[in-house]
Amino acid sequence: NKKLYIVDAGIVGAPVAFPNNNIIFLSTEGSELYARNVYQVAHELCHFYINSSQKQRTMFWFEEVICEVASHYFLEEYSKQNIWDENSKSISYLQYSEVTLLKVEVFNHKRLAKYQSDEINHLIQNPTDRPKNRYLATLLLPVFKEFPSLFAELPKLANLYGIPDFELFLNAWQDAVADKNKSAIQKAVSYTHLTLPTN
Repeated sequence: NKKLYIVDAGIVGAPVAFPNNNIIFLSTEGSELYARNVYQVAHELCHFYINSSQKQRTMFWFEEVICEVASHYFLEEYSKQNIWDENSKSISYLQYSEVTLLKVEVFNHKRLAKYQSDEINHLIQNPTDRPKNRYLATLLLPVFKEFPSLFAELPKLANLYGIPDFELFLNAWQDAVADKNKSAIQKAVSYTHLTLPTN
């Protein structure tokens, strides 16, 4: 097994993962805000875990949404572990999650199912549109809480980002996942009003 290096480096300006180099850079601006540290680590570990190709980026925006989901999932899990320094000035893990999830931009997510809609084209061109990413994450987070085994299926997304149509992309992911997780995909995509196979 290779070592993974996680470095708090303010010079990077924003957290970023380099899976091929086994390194993650964080931008925590100090250690006081524990909750933000967990948020950043979970998000970048998600990217590291998926390890997608830099050449296939059409549906990469979906990875940004999923890694936003991962951040809030693990903030909640950390809140259950009683991992806390009583002298910290940080807000709690759950508070940080709740406050962050208020910073959303609601949009007509149902139109993501329409090929080359303005909504899908915007996300393709702006994969790190955080307010929109977070909005979609609020819809998908309950599914991952109900089916945490779906996290194990994330690396299967890595070779699918070149698919130009969101419905075909989700079909391909559903085909790739284990049978026990197909219903989780069904539940997740129901929020976009897509019709996927039920087998």
